[in-house]
Amino acid sequence: MPATRNSSIPQRNVMSRTHGSHYDREIDFVATNGGVKEYYQISLSIAEGSTFDREMRSLDSVPDNYPKTILTLDRVIGTPMNDIRTINVIDWLLEKE
Repeated sequence: MPATRNSSIPQRNVMSRTHGSHYDREIDFVATNGGVKEYYQISLSIAEGSTFDREMRSLDSVPDNYPKTILTLDRVIGTPMNDIRTINVIDWLLEKE
């Protein structure tokens, strides 16, 4: 179903979205556009170490090299770990493609 533009939230140009898993790890969203995948984990907060570790393990378990991102409401400062980007969800929604 195509995204509608009558929402105040910017729409991403994504052809399809699925919920997935890899072995016993849950992947919140897998976005596919033109054969290119992006993996997303969504967490209210990753400030607690065990939550951060759980979200990282899920994305780290995927054996391909497509982009992987954790979206959170936390204000995140830092560099990607294991090529997994962590970004504030509001900043992600407002960033230019």
